[in-house]
Amino acid sequence: MSQHTERDMVWDQALQYATTEQSFDLIEIQDSIDRDVSELIIRDTLSAMVDKEWLSEEDSDIGKWSPGSQLQDEEPSEETEVEMDDEQEMPDVISISECSASAPSSLSEDQVYVGVVDRVTSGGSGNAIVDLPDGNGELNLGPIDGSAEGQKVRFIPENGIWARCLDEEYTYESYSPQDGQSRSKRKKRRSSRRSRKVNSPNPYKSNNSSRSKDPDNLNKLLTGNQ
Repeated sequence: MSQHTERDMVWDQALQYATTEQSFDLIEIQDSIDRDVSELIIRDTLSAMVDKEWLSEEDSDIGKWSPGSQLQDEEPSEETEVEMDDEQEMPDVISISECSASAPSSLSEDQVYVGVVDRVTSGGSGNAIVDLPDGNGELNLGPIDGSAEGQKVRFIPENGIWARCLDEEYTYESYSPQDGQSRSKRKKRRSSRRSRKVNSPNPYKSNNSSRSKDPDNLNKLLTGNQ
C-alpha cells in the first residue's frame, strides 16, 4: 500500500472522528484503520489537517485532536442563522460624519444613519441633537434618554430637521421625535394663562380699596345715611 493511500485512510478516519466526537487521540485512529499504518504517517497527516484548519491540536505530547474551525463553521447554529437573516434585512448604515449633506432636509428618509449625540438641550424640551458635519445644520432626535449624550445612535431622518432614534435603550413607548416640542408649547401656553390670571384686576378688591380711601363714603356707611 502506498503512503498516499495510507494518508487518505488516516484523513478520512480523522474527519469521521472530528464530525462525531468532541476530541480523539492517536490510538483511536490507529485502532480504527484496518491496515498497519506507521505513527509517523498518522501524525504527519493529522498535522496537515491542523494546518488546513480541519483539526485543532489539543495536546501534542499525548496526541489528541479536536474539530478545527473548518468543521465548526460548516454548520452554523440556529442562533447564527437568525443573526445573519437580521443583518441581511437591515439596510446599510451610513455614518453621518461621512455624508456630504448640505442641510438636514437633503438626507434620505429611507436611509439609516449613525451619529454621535452631541448634546441634550437643557430647556423645556430636553431634546437630543446630532450635528451635521461642516456646520451644515443639526438633527433633532426629540426627548430621548439623556444618557445618549456622547453615544452613537442609529436614526432615520423625518420631516426636515427631525430624526427618529432607532435604539430602544434610549427611547420609550410611543416615542416621537416631536414630543418635546409639543410638551414645550403646552408649558408655554399654561404659563401664559397663569400670567394673564395674575395680572387681571380683581373687581372686589378694587371696590373695597376705593371705599377705604373715601372717608365721607365710609362715614355714610357707618351712620346708615346715603
